[in-house]
Amino acid sequence: MEAMPKPDIPSWSRLSPEWVATVLEGRVHPPVAVAQDLTWDSRAVQPGTAFVALPGAKVHGRDFAAQALERGAAFVITDRAHPGALQVPDPALAL
Repeated sequence: MEAMPKPDIPSWSRLSPEWVATVLEGRVHPPVAVAQDLTWDSRAVQPGTAFVALPGAKVHGRDFAAQALERGAAFVITDRAHPGALQVPDPALAL
């Protein structure tokens, strides 16, 4: 069986929102920027971090999207449309 080609994987020093949207079959909702890091904890967001908004038992990470963007997130990966977000079917796949 022939191996499927893999998409070019960017260095973790520069995570392009367009690349993430392509790999996760998502849609970019500007404004977004290139990320330098990735986290699922909105309290850990620093400027240039991509925030992955995951569903939880009581709350959904997307409830903290605005907070993450205010803290300087490059973009938010979520399952809902939001300014500054990458809307994807399953945000957990970003991890």
